[in-house]
Amino acid sequence: MWAALDGQADVLIEDDASDMHRLQALLPSVAARSDLLLGPYSTVLMRAAGDMAAESGWLLWNHGGSGDDVETAHPGQSVSVLTPASRYMEPLLTQLAAEAEPAQELRIVHGKGRFGRQVASGAEAYARHLGFTHISMGPADAILANDLPEDWILITAGTFEEDTETVMRARCLARAPQVTCAVAAGVREFGHAVERPDGTFGIAQWFLGSGHMALLGPDERDFLDAYDAAARDRPDYPAIQAAAAASIAVHCARQTGSTDRDLLWPAAVALDTSTLYGAFKIDQTTGAQISHRTVLTRWIEGELVAVLHDSSKPGVLVTIRPDPRIKRRARPVPKPSEAVRFSGDQRRRVRGGWRMSGFVYRCCCSRCCLLRPFSLVAVADAQDGLEQGQPPGQLARDAGFVVLPGVIRPREGRAWLVDWQGTRAVLRQQTLAPSSTSITRLIDDVAWLHGFLAQLASLGFPSPRPLPSFGGQSWSVADGALWEMVSFLPGQVVGWADEPPMEEIGGLLARYHATARQINLPSQRPGALTFAEVPEILLSPQLEAVGVAPDRAFSIRQLVRQLARDLHDTAALASEQIVIHGDFTNHNVLAAGTPPRATGVIDFALAHAETPLADIGYGPWRSGPIGDGLAAVVP
Repeated sequence: MWAALDGQADVLIEDDASDMHRLQALLPSVAARSDLLLGPYSTVLMRAAGDMAAESGWLLWNHGGSGDDVETAHPGQSVSVLTPASRYMEPLLTQLAAEAEPAQELRIVHGKGRFGRQVASGAEAYARHLGFTHISMGPADAILANDLPEDWILITAGTFEEDTETVMRARCLARAPQVTCAVAAGVREFGHAVERPDGTFGIAQWFLGSGHMALLGPDERDFLDAYDAAARDRPDYPAIQAAAAASIAVHCARQTGSTDRDLLWPAAVALDTSTLYGAFKIDQTTGAQISHRTVLTRWIEGELVAVLHDSSKPGVLVTIRPDPRIKRRARPVPKPSEAVRFSGDQRRRVRGGWRMSGFVYRCCCSRCCLLRPFSLVAVADAQDGLEQGQPPGQLARDAGFVVLPGVIRPREGRAWLVDWQGTRAVLRQQTLAPSSTSITRLIDDVAWLHGFLAQLASLGFPSPRPLPSFGGQSWSVADGALWEMVSFLPGQVVGWADEPPMEEIGGLLARYHATARQINLPSQRPGALTFAEVPEILLSPQLEAVGVAPDRAFSIRQLVRQLARDLHDTAALASEQIVIHGDFTNHNVLAAGTPPRATGVIDFALAHAETPLADIGYGPWRSGPIGDGLAAVVP
């Protein structure tokens, strides 16, 4: 799979059979024959592999062991993509803190191993941070004692067998827990091990359909398609974790031009990025993963689904109900407390005519295929709105940004200069129209543009880079608005300044086109207006329909007919197509230094696939008309 997707890497695989002794026998040979070494699956095996890496001087790319001690045991010799065990329960506890009664007691059961204790200890610490005061933690025999309150919450973390046993024991109690969450409930096997699993929450490192924007490596859709073609099945989370680790490792090797551990480690530490698995950033001191987040899941009607909610309004959830326009057997509408449900099967039902009502804070696939047939309707007013011209406080806390002094004036909507994890960024807000069609179109448009900008920035062109600030995505829907975050580019807008000269700005445009030629997008930008469509639209009766005066409509059509002739004579429509900027004027070019030099390009609001000659034609509308002496443009 990886060899086919990467196209330049050979993959060596050895089966350790989940046996410690076999792993210890195989690993030295695998390391000797490999340039990049991915670790085994399981915290226990990865702990042993990490010790061997430290002794032998290897760099191990860890996709299989999430124990805190595993991730931090050997800084400089292990790079982890997994959320550490101590942070597993954060999404559940965050939701509980918003909805649970303060008097509810939280009881945390841990198994016999180190992994369960780390999950439990981390959950206890985070719960106290969130304000929970009635907390007890220990083995099942102690926690499931007879002195149980009427209203309590159970969290259990251990081996799969320990978790399933604890859940079944708790159900049989005279005072069963009001809420149950088990690490084991985050995998599909839980539904076979526990009768009637409905209502149980689980924790997953990844969930099918999460649609994380992949700045490195294949995106989720490409990986799923390739996996299905090879295995005729859908992958489970271990395959995604391995693909993410391989994406990071290969990127660092190609970036440094080396497989030397002393070069790869600093390259990995410097990364702040994302893969199909989610966000990626490691602590430069300990090596632990600090950016990736787990996914809260729940069993509903015998199906394991992801629980999504509007990050700015806890308690405002999403339900799915049948669209009455589609002749299909109706399913019961979930209660509000049942949150959201998405899965591979659910995705197919949605495409077939299910409708979503409520806020969705991010698209459920990297290409927005799910949102197109949806009708999105706000179900509550914003409770934490734009306070004194600032973004909602809850949004800022969830995404982890701080508003900085400065004024940003976007083409549309509002924008702020912010600090996100030490990176200066631009946060932009666009208000959503009530129309479901308008909402869907805007979401499709932003997803397409951010996908392009991510690739453009990764190729080294000085342009805004989407930042995965909203749970691994660079955009989010909250408080009746669409929010997006990209990196801030320093410099001054050239505008009408004399310097830098136009020749230098033209050189920057040529560099942009050369970079854009390396990007292969699968589709045109949603709603783009191309050259080929202009004559047909403007020669139709639509001009009069929108109130254009007859004499002005006559003049416009004369110009349009000339345009159509020019397009035909130059064969521009038959030439190559790339993603053009669409508004490459001096007002979207940045300059810095003395004398000023062109340093960057901003505002890709009109970017779309078109002949590159169009950028030259669009540019002069604010940068000055092309003189009569220009006879031809030579690409």
